[in-house]
Amino acid sequence: MPLTKEWQKQNFQPNPSLQPYFLGYRMMIGRGYSNKVLPFTIFPDGKVHILFHLLVKNNQQQGKFSSRLAVVGPRSIFKEINRQNRLLTLIFSFRPGGAFPFFAFPLKEITDMAVDLEEVWGKGVIACRERMIEKVLEGELDTAVQILESLLLSKISDCTKLRLLHPVVKTSIGRLEQDPAIGVASLAASHGVSTRYLHQLFTSQVGIGVKRFCRIQRAMATLAQARIGWQFGWADLALTQGYYDQSHMIDEFQSLLGGSPEQMIAKR
Repeated sequence: MPLTKEWQKQNFQPNPSLQPYFLGYRMMIGRGYSNKVLPFTIFPDGKVHILFHLLVKNNQQQGKFSSRLAVVGPRSIFKEINRQNRLLTLIFSFRPGGAFPFFAFPLKEITDMAVDLEEVWGKGVIACRERMIEKVLEGELDTAVQILESLLLSKISDCTKLRLLHPVVKTSIGRLEQDPAIGVASLAASHGVSTRYLHQLFTSQVGIGVKRFCRIQRAMATLAQARIGWQFGWADLALTQGYYDQSHMIDEFQSLLGGSPEQMIAKR
């Protein structure tokens, strides 16, 4: 199977009918099986993902592959994984709350979990996965993406009419993405609901509570700004992003992302 440099940088735009639910798709290529551990940190982002993995068995079984098609719930905290045998991963990223219409259960049930998609959507997923691995091995990555899109499109008419995202959740997500420093109490009051009710809506339809979602958005926005560069120093960045002080920002980073801001910048 040819693994080209062009593939390594490839991103995909969703089918127009899927764009209200998906941010986009991207692809990651590993180096094949290695005897060395290949650590990788997954950051929380408040999103549900569908992952297709092409896996290499081991050095003694070169040329033998397996695959997995899974739904990954929103992470509430960082996770360290080993990409030792992952040859290729396609990542289909839902918008925050975008996965809710596609699944017949509260999203909090898969928070911090990865579940084989066939356990959720049945045997049709097996045929989809087998066709995807066939096309990937033939080098037809675009076709593999279209195969999964066809499965997702088939779910829209069945699910979205029954499970619409609550307007309060939809509006709150947009506001928190624009300004994650908004207080949860103020956000709830602006909708005329209690903080408890807002929390319940978020855990059901986003998969994590509104306060946790807010903390994640703020940490990731701060990290993005730090990577660009902040000429006034860490203390000023912390205050600008709505933290009490620099110490509070560092504590949040270590809790949610697994290291200090400096370590996160050096890591990726």
